[in-house]
Amino acid sequence: MAEMMELAEKERLGMVTAMGSTDRIRRLSHKSYTTPQSICLHRARAYTEVFAETEGEPIELRRAKGFKRALETVPVLIEEDELVVGNRACRIRSVPVIPECHGAWLQWDLEKLPTREQDSFEVPPEQMKEAKELLAFWKGKTIFDEWAATVPGNMADKLLGTGWADIACGVFFLGYHFTPPWEKIVNGGIKAFEDEVDARLDSLDYLKNPQDMGKEVILKAFKTIIEGIKIFAARYAEKARELAATEKNATRKQELLRIAENCDRVPYYPARNYYEAIQSVWFVHTLMHVEGTGPVYTLGRFDQYMYPFYKADLESGAITKEEAVELLENFYINCNNNLFLYDTQSAYNSAGFTQYQVISLGGVDETGKDASNVITYLCLDAAKTLRTVQPDLSLLCHPRETPYELKMKAAELVREGLGLPKFHSTETIKTGLMSLGYTLEEARMGWVRGCSELYGPGSKQYGHTAGAFVNITMALEAALFNGIKQVKGQKWSGEQIGLATGNAEDFSSYEELVDALKAQLTFMLQESHIGGSYMELAQKNFPQLLQSLFTDDCIGSCLPANAGGAKINVGPGLAICSGWATIADSLAAIKKLVFEEKRITMHELLEALQADFEGYGAIQKMLLNNAPKFGNDIDYVDDIARDIFKHVHDEGRKLVGINGNINSVGTDISVSHIIFGSFIGATPDGRNAGKALSDNVGPSDQRDVNGPVAHINSVTKMPIEREFGSIHNIYLTNIDTEDKMHDMIHLVDTYHMRGGHHLQINCIDKNVLLDAQKTPEKYPSLIVRVAGYCAYFNDLSKYVQDYIISRTSVNF
Repeated sequence: MAEMMELAEKERLGMVTAMGSTDRIRRLSHKSYTTPQSICLHRARAYTEVFAETEGEPIELRRAKGFKRALETVPVLIEEDELVVGNRACRIRSVPVIPECHGAWLQWDLEKLPTREQDSFEVPPEQMKEAKELLAFWKGKTIFDEWAATVPGNMADKLLGTGWADIACGVFFLGYHFTPPWEKIVNGGIKAFEDEVDARLDSLDYLKNPQDMGKEVILKAFKTIIEGIKIFAARYAEKARELAATEKNATRKQELLRIAENCDRVPYYPARNYYEAIQSVWFVHTLMHVEGTGPVYTLGRFDQYMYPFYKADLESGAITKEEAVELLENFYINCNNNLFLYDTQSAYNSAGFTQYQVISLGGVDETGKDASNVITYLCLDAAKTLRTVQPDLSLLCHPRETPYELKMKAAELVREGLGLPKFHSTETIKTGLMSLGYTLEEARMGWVRGCSELYGPGSKQYGHTAGAFVNITMALEAALFNGIKQVKGQKWSGEQIGLATGNAEDFSSYEELVDALKAQLTFMLQESHIGGSYMELAQKNFPQLLQSLFTDDCIGSCLPANAGGAKINVGPGLAICSGWATIADSLAAIKKLVFEEKRITMHELLEALQADFEGYGAIQKMLLNNAPKFGNDIDYVDDIARDIFKHVHDEGRKLVGINGNINSVGTDISVSHIIFGSFIGATPDGRNAGKALSDNVGPSDQRDVNGPVAHINSVTKMPIEREFGSIHNIYLTNIDTEDKMHDMIHLVDTYHMRGGHHLQINCIDKNVLLDAQKTPEKYPSLIVRVAGYCAYFNDLSKYVQDYIISRTSVNF
């Protein structure tokens, strides 16, 4: 008993690498932790060969043929012990190089991959040589190249690397955000989509409907990718039988034959049982990562579409609960082996090979009643048992409908320090989706993808909802310094990056400063929107055919999803890079200390900011200590945050995308407060230059001193329900009793009842984190919630580790 308790404590502290409910899963778990990450060139080679052979053909057919060639040639891997099979690359924990987007930055980053500090990858010399040759073919042909050649004026220079705004995800990633229609896939198979393609081909009539001319191209492309999918699954069936033929262990032999039977069936045909359903989901999820990069390829409401299979199999005796759990844990480990390839700078700032493979659990049905089931609980239990960073879990919460038992089960995971699950409100999801045109019944059935982005049922929706990252705090800097970027030694330093709104020393009132800030914000949003829209135009030259096959109504319209084929378009998306509290605290300090109490002159303030407070310690101390701070339920500063928040969302919603849709605004870019804070000089809240901004919609760290209720009261005074997603971190300590867990759940319910969207909670003892910094080898599986994602603490840069440790600790 003592040994079991010691092992459980070591697992809780992230001190072991073999976890799971069975010996098989523990072996797979250990292999996942100990296999070094690598890159794979099979996908790059396939697309390069096809594009070299098909010059002049329609782009849809070229990309379809590249996808099929990749599925024909990527090695078939069935690991010892595996039950759920399928790999996008030549080994586990390997990332395919996707040259049409990776090529834009790998040309200068490739040689850094094996030795860089964060997210390193093995690249043997012969692979390095071939990678350079493949990337050379794509020079001038990447998404970034297309965007940079067409975006107007100086935007190509301004929207990358200046800190004003950033378009990098839209031009360096491919596919980016997507959730397939999982219920249709498991119940109808890929065949259901092929039947629709065939029917659309049959309906083409070039004489009666001249607009049909040319539409056969994308339909033939769909047929090509479906053929590739069938080949991919058939290769796995063949491999499983080949292994079974020489397998000495009778039990494993039967497992391999069952795997072959599954792969004969799915994903092309409908799944007939729980095992086939989970295999079908994994195959399609893997295929998504062959076509594009992600990282936001999510798994939807997993418990809803998997439960009928589980229930039927359990009742018939076809499966036991333990067998179902083992398959689920195998699925989780497969997700954990899916890594993301970032450039070196991004890897430093958001390390952990970050994927956003979110499973949404619980929630309500179309009538508004609780929809949780036994799979909901099994998914939470699997996360607790395995302690993997992927898949990420979201609990869809309704204050009244979600069972208290389920919330307490979630609280158990949070208390364990996993950072899982994150808590999302069914009400804000419903409100946001209805604003896009979903019916009430459909909106109730919505979920989240990525950090917290809203997504509805039926695969009607498509778009890059974080197409442009917007650094609103630089708008404040621009308002104070007449549009001139301040931090020296950076791109565009000392240049006119914002509007010339006047010298702040000449402002006679606080209101004039706010007017200047709002003008800068509007200008920033407009430029970001234009840059993001040109990104969407560039993406049209890189049609995402698998995503389009799955998106309603791309088959009917014969348009790719990323070319306006979807019923609901939500791009390009404006993602606010944190800083709401930084701006609110700064404006509150100026209003109180400069204009009302006149304890500091504007001239003195600007000099102190330009000096990064060196020699101005008294002013910095006054700014820090003598003005109200957001996060303490003080209307003086909270009303300022609300006003600026409302302005940004009003202005963002005025902008119309290339597909005629209103642009979306959200505050849901994981570690943007750290990344974009590095571009900002000292701010009037007392923050030093280059330091992290306030974290997404939350208060600045160490500024919220009135407890968790005051913290969430401040945040929910902003109309968060108007956002298309938001991140809100809170760090709770001493959750060491059942009563404290009840308090945690009451806090979540209060947050959601006040209009909050997304709350995620860390509960790790900071002494453990400090010890993990000193002796990382002791903590190979220690997990932390970074922001919209979880990561192994050892994978993070010391800068990000230090930031996590510095977060405000709130005692109940």
